[in-house]
Amino acid sequence: MCQLPNALLVEGPDEIPAAERLRRLDPPGDKVTLTWYGGREHFVATGETTEHDGHCLAVYRWAYRTRIAE
Repeated sequence: MCQLPNALLVEGPDEIPAAERLRRLDPPGDKVTLTWYGGREHFVATGETTEHDGHCLAVYRWAYRTRIAE
């Protein structure tokens, strides 16, 4: 099964490494949530695409952060 990335997460915390920003979404949706350092980073689909290493990726822009309840 192909596990190539099909989405790119842009903006948000600078500490999120590039490898975490390339995602495989199956199926792609309107939102992506990334658990990161005690919180959740929320990204929303922009309708844009970009090319990365010869692959077309859907762009998801950072929207907001929520804290994980303990």
